[in-house]
Amino acid sequence: MYDHEDMSEKNKFHLDIIGQIWGKMAGEIYDQYKKRGRGVVVLFMMDDIPEDLKAIIPKGAIPSGQGAIAAYVPWDSLLPLENMVGEQGVLKMDHKLGEYDPDTTIVFAFIEKIENDEGKKGIVSTGYEITPSPEHTPLEMYKNKVLFAHFSPINKVGKNNPIINLN
Repeated sequence: MYDHEDMSEKNKFHLDIIGQIWGKMAGEIYDQYKKRGRGVVVLFMMDDIPEDLKAIIPKGAIPSGQGAIAAYVPWDSLLPLENMVGEQGVLKMDHKLGEYDPDTTIVFAFIEKIENDEGKKGIVSTGYEITPSPEHTPLEMYKNKVLFAHFSPINKVGKNNPIINLN
């Protein structure tokens, strides 16, 4: 069983975001998989997007000023993420994309700018592999075009939803 009680506030926040967008996005994410192959949903939570990443983000999705955007990044387009998450982060995403089941699971990555107490800035990334109950899988959401108001990525039973350490 997945123990969400010991989860950090940031992880809980990320999972809450996933839960809020799941009903609206899971079917669309599956559609992207069908069109573009395996991929990761990357949520960029930062005030500016590096130039080399703008090529993999849909036109019109880049916010002006501080904001967050999500993009489906196909497996063969991971390389521009290396400058943000490092070589090991991209290798971990690459590995995860090779083993997940797109019919049942979505892989997410959150990339955020941080600043520590001394004012030093950096980038942190966290990944999640979400496998919901059968009626909420990406395939089912795609087939049925069902919208759910809220989905909880934390299952009380069944497969765990592991956090993937990308850094």
